[in-house]
Amino acid sequence: MKKKTSKPKSKKEQKIKTVLSEEQIRQQLLEIISNLGKISKETIEKSNKENFSQLGLDSFTLVEIVFSIENTFDIDIPQDSLTSLRTFDDVLRLVTDLVKKRG
Repeated sequence: MKKKTSKPKSKKEQKIKTVLSEEQIRQQLLEIISNLGKISKETIEKSNKENFSQLGLDSFTLVEIVFSIENTFDIDIPQDSLTSLRTFDDVLRLVTDLVKKRG
């Protein structure tokens, strides 16, 4: 019998998938948006239902935030969802859902 050699796992397959609580996701999102948007976490939390544009985030910064979120959580945010991501709560809801689906 021939021994099957397993091909090397892709980088994505090698990542350890951990189950994150909604609070852990929330804290990581606050960190990402705070760092890239140069806004304090407290400001983001206080204005979690305000549009990102009202917080002074431009479209370029939002694109950077989306890429960082995708890399951090190992998820793909569908392009058709991008227009509905207007507030921190919108982002938290979507990312939590995608992380749960990812498994």
